[in-house]
Amino acid sequence: MRIGAFSDMGTNADWLWNQCDGEFGRDSTGVRFEHQARDAERVFCFNLPFFPKGQGKLPRWKRLLLKARGSAAYRQHKADLAFEMLGTQRAKTSMLLYEPPPIAGNFYQAAAKYCSTIWSPDERAPGHVTPVVLPAFWMLMEDVRSLRAQQPRESAVALAGVISGKTALAGHGQRLEFLKLLRKAGVELELFGMGLPSEVGGRGGIGSKGQILRAAKCTLAIENFDQGEMYVTEKLWDPLLSWSVPLYFGPRAAEKLVPAESFIRIPSLDAAGVEVVRRAVSDPDVRTKRLEAISEARRRCLEELRLPVWLSSRLG
Repeated sequence: MRIGAFSDMGTNADWLWNQCDGEFGRDSTGVRFEHQARDAERVFCFNLPFFPKGQGKLPRWKRLLLKARGSAAYRQHKADLAFEMLGTQRAKTSMLLYEPPPIAGNFYQAAAKYCSTIWSPDERAPGHVTPVVLPAFWMLMEDVRSLRAQQPRESAVALAGVISGKTALAGHGQRLEFLKLLRKAGVELELFGMGLPSEVGGRGGIGSKGQILRAAKCTLAIENFDQGEMYVTEKLWDPLLSWSVPLYFGPRAAEKLVPAESFIRIPSLDAAGVEVVRRAVSDPDVRTKRLEAISEARRRCLEELRLPVWLSSRLG
């Protein structure tokens, strides 16, 4: 089944190929991702099909006015423009929102006009949107076969994190405040990411996330949203695939998908959370005793929970 793949998250021709177990976007499920192929049997939008920055019919002053009125109105306008640029038949077009419900909800109205199926990790989504637990998806460069072959490395550091300095959501701000608490408590953390404030001691952006995580016993994995039982992102999957124990803060979807022993849940982004992190990184066997559970979590991620498998069961 040829699937035209569109996303504002990836513009390269090989985007999504690393989620497949074959070459050139082919998967053993029969799915074949083709970048921006409008003539494919199915069209799949992973978030918005495009990021229409600076594009559209409205003059600049009107776009600025929309933005000033609130991010929701601006996002709705952006979604309309993105789908107009897509221009595919509604009957063959589907969309998966890889955003937390507070953001995803801004796109439902526009998507309904252009997509026959909309999936979202939103338990309170309106009737035309199908609530789903997000499929496994990773931001590592390696493909399925490479990841399956990887074995755990000798750890160089106790704790690492790759975290951006974004502040658009409430969850972003809470995450940055938690980083400050960890620094104040003296927890050793190798921290990387773009736009981090100086007081959290980040070491800058990186080219290969996997290179960092594979060298760490534990990874700080903090979602932007922590409500419900459906939203789970690469923040969980990237460390697991790197054989690093996720110190995880997020919704309860994780317990549905992987063994509870494969990660350590941070209960809250406060002093109690700091203590959980401190105990984890001070345990010399924190990873060794979880390797079997991590191995099973990796297997699920690379088999039945993968995006191509998830899509093939829904698109036929």
